[in-house]
Amino acid sequence: MTGFRTVPGWRFIVFPGVAILLGWGLRGFIGGGPYGAMIPGAMMALCLSLLLGHGPRFAAVLAAFAAAGIGFGGEVTYGQTIGFLREADTRGWGLLGLALKGGVWGLLGGAALGAGLDQRRYARKDLAMAFIVGMAAFYIGWQLINAPKLIYFSDRLDSPREESWAGLLFAALGMLGWLWAKRDRTRSFMPGHFALWGLAGGWLGFGGGALWMAYGPMLPVPQRWFGWWKMMEFSFGLLLGVFWGGCALRHRRALEAEAAETRGEGNALERSVWVEAALAAGLLVAVYGVVTWLYGALETAAGAHPNQHDGLLELARMADNFVVVGGLLAVLALYRPALAWQIAVTATFCHVMIDFVDDLPTENSLSLPVPPLAALLALSMAAMIAGVAALSRRGSTVRPMFLLLTWACMAVALPKPFVNPAYLSPDPAALARAGGWLGLVVEKMPGQLVVHAIFLVSAVAVTALSKDNGQWTMDNG
Repeated sequence: MTGFRTVPGWRFIVFPGVAILLGWGLRGFIGGGPYGAMIPGAMMALCLSLLLGHGPRFAAVLAAFAAAGIGFGGEVTYGQTIGFLREADTRGWGLLGLALKGGVWGLLGGAALGAGLDQRRYARKDLAMAFIVGMAAFYIGWQLINAPKLIYFSDRLDSPREESWAGLLFAALGMLGWLWAKRDRTRSFMPGHFALWGLAGGWLGFGGGALWMAYGPMLPVPQRWFGWWKMMEFSFGLLLGVFWGGCALRHRRALEAEAAETRGEGNALERSVWVEAALAAGLLVAVYGVVTWLYGALETAAGAHPNQHDGLLELARMADNFVVVGGLLAVLALYRPALAWQIAVTATFCHVMIDFVDDLPTENSLSLPVPPLAALLALSMAAMIAGVAALSRRGSTVRPMFLLLTWACMAVALPKPFVNPAYLSPDPAALARAGGWLGLVVEKMPGQLVVHAIFLVSAVAVTALSKDNGQWTMDNG
C-alpha cells in the first residue's frame, strides 16, 4: 500500500507562491545577500514538507538544504544590472542579465531543493560530495567567465562589480552532474526537475519582475506609494514559489510516496537541550564570526605578501563565499541532523538580527552604545536557540518551525523603519504640520506602508495556509 495526501492541488501553487513572495520581500528588507536569501529557502522547504507530510527529521534536513541552496544565489550582484534599465539603449542587456541571473539562482536553488527531497535515495557521502563538487565548479566558472569579465552585466567603467553568475551556473551543473551519476535509476530525478522548474521561475520572475523597474515609473499611479524595487522582489519570489510548487504538484505522487516513508521518523535530538544550545551557539560564532575574521586575516596577509597577493585574495573570496559556507552548513545538517533545525531556522534568523543591529546607526540614524546592541543580539539569539530546541522536542514540529521563522522575521520587519528618532521623538512642528504621528509616517514613507501591508497580509495568509494541509489516506493501487 502507498500513502497519499488529501491536499487540493491549488494549495501547491498558492501556498509556496505567497510564502516565497513574503520571504523574498523580507530578504530584501531585513536581510540581503546570501544569508538573507536563506529566509525564502527555508520557507520554501517548510511549505513542501507541510504539503507533502514529511516527518520532522526529513523536513529539518530538507529545510537546511533549501536554505543553503537558495542562499547560494545571493552571491549574485544585480544593482548595476538594474541600472541598465534606465536607458533605452541598455535596457535589453539589463533585462537579459537579470533574467539570466534569476534563472541561474532558480537552477542552483532547485538542485539543492531537489537533492533534499531525494535525500533518502543517496548515500550521505554522495550528497556531501555534490556540494563539494559545486564549490569546485563555482571556482572554475568564476575564473573562466566572471573574473575576466568575459560576459559582463555590470558597469565596466563606474565602480565595476565582481560578478559570480557564471560560477553559480557551473556550481549548479556540477551538482546536477554528480547527482545524476549517483541517482537511483528506478525513480524520477528530483534535483533535475526542481532545477529546471527553478530555472524557468527564476528567469521569468527576475527578468519579468525587472519590468517594474523599467516601466513602473511611467505608470499613471501615485508614484510615492509604490517602491518598484520591492515590487520586483515580490514578483521574483512569487513566481519562484509558484514554479517550485508546480513542480511538486507535477510529481506529487512520487514525492508523497517518499514522504509516507518518513512519517514514523521523529526528530533527531542532541543528548540534551544544553548540548544543542552550546553547539548552536558555536555554529553561529563560526558562521558569522570566524568566517569574517578569516576573510579579514587573508586580506591582510595578501597586503603583507605582494608575491602571493592574488592567490591569498582568491582564497579569501572563497573562504567568505556562501557557496562554500552554505555548502558546509548543508553537509553538517546531513551528518548531524540534530542540528538541522538550528541551521535552517536559527542561523537564518541570526543574520536578520545582525542586519537589524547594523542598520540602527546608519539607515535608522539611531546611535546606541555597543553593549546594549550586543546584548540585544545575544538575547534574541539565545531565545531563538531555546525556541527551536523546544519545538524540536514536540510531536508536531514542522508547522511550528514555519510559524516561528515567519513571525520572528515579521517581528523585526514591522517595527524596523519606525525605530528612528524621526518617529520615536518627532519634531513637534513636523508632527503638528502632518496632523499627528500617523500623518507623519504617511508623509515621510507612504511606499513603506504599502510594503508593510503586503508583508502583513502575506504573513496572515501563509499562517492560515499552513494549517490543515490534508490527511494521509491509503491507496491499495
